[in-house]
Amino acid sequence: MFRKDNIAIHRKGIQLLLITNHTAMNKYFLFFIFILITAGTKIGSGQDFVNNPFRTPEYSEAARSYQQSTVESYNMKAIYFEILGNGFAYSFNFDIRFTRSDRGVGGRLGIGYTDFPEGDSLLTVPIMINYLLGKNSKYFEIGGGIVYVNGKHFLKKLGSTDDVIYGTFTFAFRYQPLNNGFFFKAGLTPVLGTEGFIPYWVGLSLGYAFGRQ
Repeated sequence: MFRKDNIAIHRKGIQLLLITNHTAMNKYFLFFIFILITAGTKIGSGQDFVNNPFRTPEYSEAARSYQQSTVESYNMKAIYFEILGNGFAYSFNFDIRFTRSDRGVGGRLGIGYTDFPEGDSLLTVPIMINYLLGKNSKYFEIGGGIVYVNGKHFLKKLGSTDDVIYGTFTFAFRYQPLNNGFFFKAGLTPVLGTEGFIPYWVGLSLGYAFGRQ
């Protein structure tokens, strides 16, 4: 009983989030896919370097400067799981910088799937461009893009079609180590649709950052 009640509450919460879509927004789905593919083809592989010998909690400022300079020679990447956020319920995501750096312009592609009772399901695909501000593993992420939603019976109950596209944004704190390691992100993920703007949607992400070889 408790599990069914939780699923019902979760489903109603997402239904409140998914407002009716305007069919003209579908063109932006292909537009953002094109941007990500084009940028990805121009990404170079990172350069080899000597491992940092100062990997201790008390390493000096000189060691941190060395890490910062070496990280500029390759593209930082991350894979992570996000609860709520731009994928609405949850999503698995891949993130990469478009330049040989740990910050600056990058992109994100994710996918989420939720299977509800009575044959209902929800597929979400967030596609976003983002920018990282900061240094020494601590960043502020600003991002924008779209999320493609396929809800089958789920969206039909809202009076919408099977395929819907929404605008989505990110304003979040992000921890991403200069060396490969634990990835964390938390912040606001507002949603924009043809009938309104939801500014208070939030997301929490945990994963692994890599790129240094």
